Amino acid sequence: MIEDDIAFLIDRLLRATNLGYHARVKGNASEKIWPADGLFLVALSEAQPATMTALSTILGRDKSQLTRTANKLEDRNLLVRSSSEDDARLTLLRLTENGEEAVNDIRAITRSTIIEMLEPLSKQERTILASLLKRLANSSQN
Repeated sequence: MIEDDIAFLIDRLLRATNLGYHARVKGNASEKIWPADGLFLVALSEAQPATMTALSTILGRDKSQLTRTANKLEDRNLLVRSSSEDDARLTLLRLTENGEEAVNDIRAITRSTIIEMLEPLSKQERTILASLLKRLANSSQN
C-alpha cells in the first residue's frame, strides 16, 4: 500500500535529519541542544509568549514531559517564565537572548542538513517537493 511506503520514507527522512543534526551540533554534550529541546525552543519562538498548555498542544506532548524540558532550558538561561499580566494564574514562557541565538543556530543546522539531503534532486524536483510539502503542512493545520 502506497501510504505504508510513504510513512516508512517519512520516518527514514526524519531519522536522517536527526542524525545530520547530531553530526553538525558543536560543543560538548552538556552544551548541545538536543532535537527534542530544539523542537521545544523553535515552537516557543513561534508562539511566544506561550503557556505550557499551548506548547503541549503545539508539540503534541504531555505537559509533564515539557515541564522537565522547560526546567532544563530555564537552567541553561534559554527561556524565562513570568506571570501573565491578564491572568496571574498563568505562567508564560519566553525565550531569552541566548534562547533566540540557540533557535537561530538550530534553524541554520537544520537548513544545512536538509540542503545536503536535497542534493540528489534537481531544481525542478525540489520545487515540486516544496509545493507538495506546503500542501501537506497547510492541510495538517486545519
